[in-house]
Parts: sequence; structure tokens; C-alpha cells
Amino acid sequence: MKKIIIFSLIITLMIFITACDNGISNKEYEVTLKAVNGSGNLVETAEIKIDGHEKKGQNGVLQIILKPGSYTATINDTAGIYLESKQEFTVSSAAIIPLKIYKDSQTVTIKAVNGSGNLVETAEIKIDGINGKNNEIGYVATLELGETYQVSIKDKYGYYQEKDHNFTVEKDVTEINIPLEKTPTGTLKGKVYLTGEAIKTENKRVLLSYTYLNYHDKRKMVDESGYEIELPAGEHEINITTNFGAVENKTVKITAGEENIIDLEVQLPENFPVDNWVNGPENDTPLVSNRKDDLVRWEQDEITYAIKFSEAAEEKYTESIKERDKNMVREGIERIDHALRDVITYQEIDDYENAEVKIKIFTNLRGNARGLSKENYLEEQKIVGSLIHLSGEHLISIETGATVTAHELGHSLGLGHSSNSEDLMYFCQSNMYGWEERIEGDRGVLGLLYSLPYPTVNPFVE
Repeated sequence: MKKIIIFSLIITLMIFITACDNGISNKEYEVTLKAVNGSGNLVETAEIKIDGHEKKGQNGVLQIILKPGSYTATINDTAGIYLESKQEFTVSSAAIIPLKIYKDSQTVTIKAVNGSGNLVETAEIKIDGINGKNNEIGYVATLELGETYQVSIKDKYGYYQEKDHNFTVEKDVTEINIPLEKTPTGTLKGKVYLTGEAIKTENKRVLLSYTYLNYHDKRKMVDESGYEIELPAGEHEINITTNFGAVENKTVKITAGEENIIDLEVQLPENFPVDNWVNGPENDTPLVSNRKDDLVRWEQDEITYAIKFSEAAEEKYTESIKERDKNMVREGIERIDHALRDVITYQEIDDYENAEVKIKIFTNLRGNARGLSKENYLEEQKIVGSLIHLSGEHLISIETGATVTAHELGHSLGLGHSSNSEDLMYFCQSNMYGWEERIEGDRGVLGLLYSLPYPTVNPFVE
């Protein structure tokens, strides 16, 4: 009997001990769950719900009695600013448990606009700590909803006043326009002159009629009437480029509300072929004119041309050969066009009789010549027409045909022969290759000739 009693006591004790060991499953703890943002601040618009439990927390807080164990909570922001999140947490005692949630992001385009609402393309926009990008539509960045940002705006060239602006990212607002105020401006006016010791005018300079002013990502062509541009008050860099190799950088200072009259000067490039300009090769005509005191050139900036074959060439050559020869001529015209850098453009027409430059292809020319600039038709110093003859027998390749054509077109533009055997306009063209390099020697003279006002006298003679 004693054994039975002792055995029962042991069983009872074991049950009690087991109950003690597993007693944690019977305990419950008060737990406070809080929805917080990345900075640890309470998100009051968040709702919290624990999987398997009916109770829902509001205003960012859920107070609930839970048994020890692992749980999953779903946090949803009723304002839609923060992303919905599922997070696991463990209960082992009474505790306050923060559940971090993160904001939804939104791609926002920030635009600096003028008084008319148009984009200020030169405005540079920065947001501290944000790796955004300025492009042709504005400043694009991915930002957090509900956050307030400070924007700094500065116009690259000072046309608009600097501005700081604060804004808050709102849901579905993907574009923010920030108006800028204009900076007070002044007018810059003047003319562009070529200067240098080789220039024989009284004041050692000559007016230019075809140059470019480059400033603030803009390019303005200047003729003999001069230039007029509006600039913000302050100092500005002006780059002057020409079609004959002269380049200058100038700093100008603008006073707001005034006409700032400043004549700009460019220096004649070193090693410019002045001697050829004045005298030309020995026993030959000057480089630019048959009359060294005057400069002969076309007045207009577009010249028409037509290509025709002589009767003998029409009979001798097949249609494919004639088309090949025409293409050689067209290539030569493109080369001169390239040399002139768009000062003059050529337009092909079918009307040979009314074309300003008449190009006629024969089977052969007198003296076995490859080409002849037969005649320039003049009115005072103005070229009004030109006649070019080419030898079909010498148009044997693109290089030969195009180079001969370009050489004769040089004459039709007002150039004589060069004494430099490397130049396209050298009187005897034996080397038909490498025209890109050789045309550089003539580009300067040709560019300057067409950069001077019409009519004018030779600036390199007394």
C-alpha cells in the first residue's frame, strides 16, 4: 500500500514539474506594437493587424495580450504614404515592439520656368542628398512621399535670379513648376574687325562681315552691320570664330539697362598667306583677283550650277559614264562647299543656260588640260557668272575628277593660283589625292575673301 501511495506522489510530482516546465504556454503578456518610420517616429496613419487575431490597432499603435511565440503583423498606412509591410516579431515578455515601415516613393520632375511658364533650359537644379539628373525636361528624381525637400536653382548663365524653394512630395503630383525671376540685362552692340600688322589700312584693321559670336550655348552670325545681343548684368565670355582660322576669346562687362557698345577684334592668324594674297605666284595672277587693289567675289550666298556635255562627249560616252562624270563633278562641288563652311551653298539645276556656274564636259581640252576656268563674268567687283570646262578623258577616278572640279571652282569663286605646291589652287595639279589636307591652304584665303564686306579693297596693299 505504501508503494502505491509513493508511486502516486511521484506521478503527481512529475505532472506538477512538467506543468511548471511548460507553464510558459499558459502565460500571456501585454505587448504594444508601434508603426514607426525610418527616423523612429510614430506613423499615426498606420493600422496594425496580427495574423489570426481580430483586434486591429489604429493611430499607429496596437496594444494586445499575446502568449509567448512568433507572430506576423501587417502594417497598412491609410494615407498611402508608406508602403504596406508584413513583419515577424517574437513575444517572450511584456514589451513595446517597434515595427519599421518605409515610405512609398514617387518620381518627380522639377522644372524651373519663366514668367510664361516655359522651361528654363539653362537652369541647374539641386536637391541636397538626392542623386537626381538635370535633362531637357527638367530635374528628375525619385523622392519619398510626404517628405519636404529644399531645392536650389541657379541659371547657368545668369539670365535668371538664383532661388531656393521648399516643397512637399504629394501623392500623384509628378511635376512641380518653380517660377524664376529674370536678372536685369543690358544690350551688347558693336562690330567685329580683323587686326594685324599685315593689314595696310590706316588704323590697322578691316571690318568683317561674316563671323560668329559663340556665347552661352548660342551662336550668332555677324555681318557688316554688326551685332546686338542681350546679356545679364556682369561679365561674360564671348568666343569669336571665323572662316579663315582666326579665333579669339573676349571678356565683356555688361551694365544693366544700358547699351554697352563694344567693338570686338580678332587677330590675323600667324603664317596667313599674305604674299600670295597680294602677288600670287611669279608670273601669274594674284591669288584673289586680276586687279590686286580690288577683291572680286560673288555677292550672294547661294549659287546655281548645271552640268552639260559637249556634242562629241554626248556621242562618245555611254549614259553610265556620263552619270559617273557628273558624280565626280558633284563631289568636287561638295569639297568646295566644305571649304567654305556654308558661307556659300551650291544648288544644281537642269537649266544650263540660266545657271550661274556652267560646267561643260568635253572629250579633250586644248593643251591636254584637265580643266579650265574659262571665264568669270563681272559687274564691277561682283562675279555674276562663271564658265568651267572639264576634260572627260581626265575624269578617270573620283579623286581626279573631284579635285580638278574643286580647283576650277576655286577660280570661279575669285581665287587665282597658289605658289604652294601643297595647295588645291597650285597652278599644276599633279597630286590628286589628299585633298582634305591640301584644301586647308586655300581655305583661309577663301574664307577671308568671303568674310569681308562687299565691295571692298584688298586690305593687304597700301
